[in-house]
Amino acid sequence: MKSKKKILIVGGTGFIGNNLIQKAIKFNYQVYSLSKNKHKKKINKVTYILQDLNKIKKLSAVINSIKFDYVIYSSGYIQHEDFNNKGFAYINENINNFNNLIESINLNHVKKFINISSSDEYGASRAPQKESLIKIPLTPYALIKNYNSTLLKALNLKKNLNYLNVYTFLVYGPGQKLDRFIPDIINKFLHNKTFLLKSPKYDRDFLYIEDYTDIIFKFLKTKKINNMDINIGSGKAVNLEKVAKNIFSKIKLGKLKISKIKLKNDGVNNLYPDLTKMKFLLKNWEPKYKLDDGLNLTIDYYKKLK
Repeated sequence: MKSKKKILIVGGTGFIGNNLIQKAIKFNYQVYSLSKNKHKKKINKVTYILQDLNKIKKLSAVINSIKFDYVIYSSGYIQHEDFNNKGFAYINENINNFNNLIESINLNHVKKFINISSSDEYGASRAPQKESLIKIPLTPYALIKNYNSTLLKALNLKKNLNYLNVYTFLVYGPGQKLDRFIPDIINKFLHNKTFLLKSPKYDRDFLYIEDYTDIIFKFLKTKKINNMDINIGSGKAVNLEKVAKNIFSKIKLGKLKISKIKLKNDGVNNLYPDLTKMKFLLKNWEPKYKLDDGLNLTIDYYKKLK
């Protein structure tokens, strides 16, 4: 009997990581989840490893002997401190975490390392953002992501590690934290509260979580998709005011307040990807879930939690 391929998902307690775990089980992988925090609801057939990435000796003792075939790195809290407000401490901690992981894993056995990076790496680049653009991170969070992406490229040259840096734009769906854009709007309206939209004129790309994990595993399984940066998204730029009004029309509670104050220009107005590379490699892939379908499913989920 053929043995299952071993996959390590780092950050398995997070929104994306937890959904990747569920997808990996469907595809019959032997799944390991590495995280600092306990899972609220454990999934059968998953080996859970609770370990702080900052503690390299303990980390190495736990994972170095396991021969992982694939690694997906989806760890890292999304925080947007500036460089004056604990930003440097945040940078040091997260870069150290990634370094410790790389040192602790037996890289010689890893067939592909997928790094879930962020569109924040593009900084002030004009939309649609293309992989070939020079990336100048504007925040500590973006700088950390850029470091991780760059280190994997160096390891490819020095140690022949196959990597993929996946530039993720806005992913949404059931189970996402309430401080994210779409869940925040939904939650406030469901509780008959006011949502203040501060950036109504900005455009973003929204991809439903089920479509997102489908793409990640297509990347994982396709041998020729290796050693590159690649954007991932729905391929459709949507105005934030339009999204907020759409959600309000579905819930019909609360109040939508749209700010008329012009925000200080932080260099990032419109954020949506050029998907030429992704669609070429995945043979003109299209999302299964339109934004309206994804919003309905997400609203239904949070209604049940109300």
